[in-house]
Amino acid sequence: MGLFDFLKPQPSLFDKTIADLNKKLFPGGKTQKDDGAREVMRLSNGKLNFDKALEVFIQAKARVHLYQDRSTDQFIKGIIIDSENTLTYPEATAILKFARNGIEEPAKTKEEVLVELFKVGLGMNGDGFDLDEIPNGFGEFGHAVTNPIPVKGIISNKIYLDKLRTKNGEKILYERIASYQSENIKHSIDGYTIYDLNKNQIAILYLSPYHKRVSNKAPRGFIIEEKK
Repeated sequence: MGLFDFLKPQPSLFDKTIADLNKKLFPGGKTQKDDGAREVMRLSNGKLNFDKALEVFIQAKARVHLYQDRSTDQFIKGIIIDSENTLTYPEATAILKFARNGIEEPAKTKEEVLVELFKVGLGMNGDGFDLDEIPNGFGEFGHAVTNPIPVKGIISNKIYLDKLRTKNGEKILYERIASYQSENIKHSIDGYTIYDLNKNQIAILYLSPYHKRVSNKAPRGFIIEEKK
């Protein structure tokens, strides 16, 4: 059990996916959103204030990405509703065209997104390697974000860490920090702060939960508990 498991709610798979979707749609972060809101204000001919334009922009971009079964007319009507019926059809059409910029992948239905989340969580996505170490990783195994520990599915992060021991054979405590990206690793990487039983930080480890099995290799300073 992680150090803070009982102290605060842990991010759910849904929360993590929403965060990943936010990064995908708005890689420029707040600056991209603010610029988008200002453009929507312009396209609305000044009818929308900044906050409402930001809301319309974010919702329009998310809908375009998530729903492939909706027609252009449905998207436009959704934008008009989001604007509280302030926009005309031509104004909403211009905003839709702007919101579609940068979305190149085929859109998915909400159901398809949830199925993907389930598969990734359980390691059923069939991606990654069947090895103890990622072949194209570099840097110190487990300690470098460029060489994360491969495991099978997000739930296997816990399975792996629960088997990990200090080099003296003592159990560890851990807390998830955040999700990271590395150019040489295909998917997102989970970072964990590792503590000894006295709650002293002893390492930061990185795991890649998109592989075909859980690694049997321990990073420097640790061992994996043998099955009894």
